[in-house]
Amino acid sequence: TSSEAGPTTIYAFGLGASSDGVSNNSETTSIGVTLIMDSPDVIVAGATFTYPNDLVGGSYSYEDENGSTTTDADNNTSATLSITAVDVAGERISGTFSYVVIDDDTNVTYTVSNGSFNNIPFYID
Repeated sequence: TSSEAGPTTIYAFGLGASSDGVSNNSETTSIGVTLIMDSPDVIVAGATFTYPNDLVGGSYSYEDENGSTTTDADNNTSATLSITAVDVAGERISGTFSYVVIDDDTNVTYTVSNGSFNNIPFYID
């Protein structure tokens, strides 16, 4: 067998959101969810992806009002992403997510629950 592997294509589905801490001089918080897959064909209504069986995970970060303290938590202990609706022709997708992550530096656990995304644009490239 050859030790050289041919080209491999992987696909990623990701979404993120953040609060606006700038306008009211408060903490800015960001969350994100990412799914890594071999084929975009798995993104169908009714599909559910669960860590650690699937390559799905979340992240949590925040920056205080001074912009000097940033904490990133991306060590997943659990994560679930469910697709509730897909409109391929209209390039829209909806679903729910939840996850628990740990900040390795501080050992603080962050739980994101009841997350949802509704009719957001997506594309397959």
